[in-house]
Amino acid sequence: MKPRIADVIQGGSVAVVAGALVLGAVSSSQGATLALGDEPAEPVAQEQVTPPTLDPELLGQAARKAKQIEIQREKRARERAQRSSGDMFTPTRNYRNTAFFGQAGGSWSSGYHTGLDFAAATGTPVFSALAGKVVEAGWGGAYGNHIIVRHDNGVETLYAHLNSTAVAKGDRVLRGQRIGAVGSTGNSSGPHLHFEVIKNGEQRDPADFL
Repeated sequence: MKPRIADVIQGGSVAVVAGALVLGAVSSSQGATLALGDEPAEPVAQEQVTPPTLDPELLGQAARKAKQIEIQREKRARERAQRSSGDMFTPTRNYRNTAFFGQAGGSWSSGYHTGLDFAAATGTPVFSALAGKVVEAGWGGAYGNHIIVRHDNGVETLYAHLNSTAVAKGDRVLRGQRIGAVGSTGNSSGPHLHFEVIKNGEQRDPADFL
């Protein structure tokens, strides 16, 4: 018959450790010494997890792509700011001014120059100075191919001697939008943009608005 725990521990000592019954060296009623108790559990080995190695080249490509996206985002923000600004956008680029407002001369029917000339290569883009509506686009006699834009503030701007136009009468345009290209049509001695600002029916000095 299997001995009961009570018989085994008679005259001995007992302790409860972490919920387990642990018996030390105890003596039975017959004087025999028994070593009883739970054996210590074997430690469980923890598996080491090695983090994945990232390819430095892929990391570099991702960083460059993120930088390009950030540059494009900043560029679009600048363009939106320009197009909503109240100051006029310079109507062309890569130019030099060759004739100024009020300059006297026999080349102009009024006896003086009514705008500001921007000499530039044929085909150089021409931009709308402000947002507005195209009220004229096409041939304009001495002005050659020309465009007139009426802006939301009531001011009009005129772009003359164009090689080509990219908008039509009735179109809405944004500030800085390409509307044509520099040329030498009409009363012109060489490729340039003749730019006028008209306020309350009178030509004004464009330099005061740019």
